[in-house]
Amino acid sequence: IGTVLADDPSLTVKSPEYKAERQRSGRPEHPVRVVIDSGGRTPPNAAILTKGDGVRVVAVSEQADPARVSVLRTKATVIVAGETEVDLVRVLNELGAMGIRHLMVEGGGTLIAGLVRAGLVDEIYTYIGSIVIGGKDAPTLADGPGWIREADFARLTLADVARMDDGILLHWTVKRV
Repeated sequence: IGTVLADDPSLTVKSPEYKAERQRSGRPEHPVRVVIDSGGRTPPNAAILTKGDGVRVVAVSEQADPARVSVLRTKATVIVAGETEVDLVRVLNELGAMGIRHLMVEGGGTLIAGLVRAGLVDEIYTYIGSIVIGGKDAPTLADGPGWIREADFARLTLADVARMDDGILLHWTVKRV
């Protein structure tokens, strides 16, 4: 939800070639777009809910305002999972029941940390670019309380490195312990 509120992305496929490729393979032009939004704060006019055809899913907690959830149901499939925050395992199970087997997550550090902590991540791609962003309010890969005990650290294996523009793209696989 942080990305939706800050950037208002549509998360649609822009390239005509990729759209055509998706259609040739029997898939819709745009992937299913999913918002993890514990409080039901997604604006009904958000680009992710209004731009381009396709399926949208908004996952909320039981504490989300019922009136807001009702409005969201007119724009998207709403999954209610978790008491105060979205239960990510339940949401992924629901998405699996919808036939969704692969996710690309472009979330912030809180969502990514929650997915890693829950053991729901198989791969991580990180881009190291030609600028330095820093400071206590700078975005990080994994926000929140972090991992204190070494036994809890996420262990990665470097699968590939590729030059991209003025930086490098690192492809990691997550080790299962």
